[in-house]
Amino acid sequence: MQDVRVLHNAFKVLVIILALLTPYYFDKKVLEKLWIPIVVILGIALIAFLFPHQLFDLFHNVFFPQGNFTFPVDSFLITLYPATYFFSLAYWTLGITTGILLILYLGSILQHRLLT
Repeated sequence: MQDVRVLHNAFKVLVIILALLTPYYFDKKVLEKLWIPIVVILGIALIAFLFPHQLFDLFHNVFFPQGNFTFPVDSFLITLYPATYFFSLAYWTLGITTGILLILYLGSILQHRLLT
C-alpha cells in the first residue's frame, strides 16, 4: 500500500503544480493548448467508465510490473479495500481533476480576455 500512497501523492503534486502554473498562461498560443489535458482526462474517464477492470489491470501492470498488486480473494487487504473502493476512488479523482482543470482553463481564458 505504500507504493499506492507514493503514486497518489505524486499525482496530487502534479495537479497542484498545474493549478499554480495555470494563471501564468496568458500567452494565447499556450492558452489554446490547455484544452489538451482536459480532453486526455475526459478520455481516460470515459475508458474507465466503459472498461474499469481492463483499465485497472493496465494501470497496475504499468506502475507495478513486479505483480505485487495481486492478492488472494480472501486476503485481509481485499476484504478491507474491495475493488469497488478503488474504482470509486479513481472516478472521484478523475472527476475532481477534470473539474479543477476546467475551472482553471475557464478562469485563465477570462483573465486573459480581461487583461487584453
